[in-house]
Amino acid sequence: MTKEETREYNRAYRIANKDRIAAQKKQWALDNPDKVKACIERNKDNALAQKREWNRNNKELKAAIDKKYREANKEKLSAKKKLYREANKDIISAKKKAEYQANREKYILKSQKRQESLKDGKITMYYLPEHHYVGVTNSIDLRMKGHRSSHNRYTDDVEIICKFDTREEAIHYERILHSIGYRGADFVKD
Repeated sequence: MTKEETREYNRAYRIANKDRIAAQKKQWALDNPDKVKACIERNKDNALAQKREWNRNNKELKAAIDKKYREANKEKLSAKKKLYREANKDIISAKKKAEYQANREKYILKSQKRQESLKDGKITMYYLPEHHYVGVTNSIDLRMKGHRSSHNRYTDDVEIICKFDTREEAIHYERILHSIGYRGADFVKD
């Protein structure tokens, strides 16, 4: 038997006897807890490094798995967050205050920019280079906050492409950019 035939035979055997092999492994682990613990300790650093490497190489798959988990466990995660927030209310509040005080000027400047962008009444077209994403909004700061919280996108390097007087005109040019390869919303709410 060649190496390739042996590999194929072993793979077929593992698939055909998957449940039996899993039961044997589980029983061995139950019979040898000291060996299992020693093996885990011996491979802990290597396993963490492998996990980090896998996460780096499979970002999209990891994001999909995480999203699926969050959707399946929405109530459980929500309850857990709520309990954590209630138990650590003072700590969270103190951290927020300290963070605000450390970056007070930045927040004031952001607020002023937001007020200015709302005053001109124009629709802004923006570009997120890291995600090759183009979008339109009437409030750039709120939209960037949405990108960070809902889509986990990096928004610090946002570029303003241009401003439009009407939403229809902005959407028209946004669709043109999407048609030539830029990412963006698949549909636009009217």
